[in-house]
Amino acid sequence: MAVLGGHMVHELLIKKSFIIKTLDDKHDCHRVYNNSEAKVKWIASRVESLVKSNPTVSAKLLGDLILERYNVAVDMKKLYNVKQRVMSQLRSDHNSSFRYLRQYAYTLTQTNPGTAIHIKIQKPLTTFHRLFLSFQAQKQGFIEGCRPFIGLDGCHLKRPCGGVLLSAVALDANNGIFPLAVCICEKETK
Repeated sequence: MAVLGGHMVHELLIKKSFIIKTLDDKHDCHRVYNNSEAKVKWIASRVESLVKSNPTVSAKLLGDLILERYNVAVDMKKLYNVKQRVMSQLRSDHNSSFRYLRQYAYTLTQTNPGTAIHIKIQKPLTTFHRLFLSFQAQKQGFIEGCRPFIGLDGCHLKRPCGGVLLSAVALDANNGIFPLAVCICEKETK
């Protein structure tokens, strides 16, 4: 017996044990993959590289991947939130990388004298608008060893910031393509 606050308390020590005599290891229940603890942040960290490399990946494919790799079934609403989270982070990464553009241009002009690099910024928000780049070696190579032909081509940029990548090329003495300049600019609108 023990005394607690002036009252007597009886301590009962009861030992219980059990023995398994037979085990029937066969069962017909199925496994449940639903896990409400799989949060958007956790799922996004697992599929981030896939969404960054392929922004058009479907939410269903992301769900299949999570089920296959981690045995976790996720509802479609949560998967759409995952994709939206990763895409907004991707847009943020793209937008923040433009702040280094002026420093990159300065470094190019210091290390490659004669390089032409022009950056156009939109006012009043000071956001990136256009970029033109041609190295001095490209200009010199065109003058000294290329045919008097300049070809232009462009491709649409599919990332969140969009735009068009234009390139100017020439033909060298072996009919090989010789790059002259590149330009990143806004899309053509009608």
